[in-house]
Amino acid sequence: TFLEKRWNDNLQLEDGIHVALLALKECIDGELNGDNLDIAIISDPQEQLLGFKGTDIPGPRFKKLSPEEINDTLDSL
Repeated sequence: TFLEKRWNDNLQLEDGIHVALLALKECIDGELNGDNLDIAIISDPQEQLLGFKGTDIPGPRFKKLSPEEINDTLDSL
């Protein structure tokens, strides 16, 4: 229900991560941090969003966020 109320097809990548983390915080007891949480982004090629620059490799992109990136995102909640 939490995600249904906040999710829409027009969310930007950062907003989608934010909503997903808020949903996890609502249903998980204990602390969420970069050491006990993994976030991965799978996307069509979007070099400016996923850190891929100067590559000719076609197809979906995958990026696993570092614990520091996860902690920075959690700190902004």
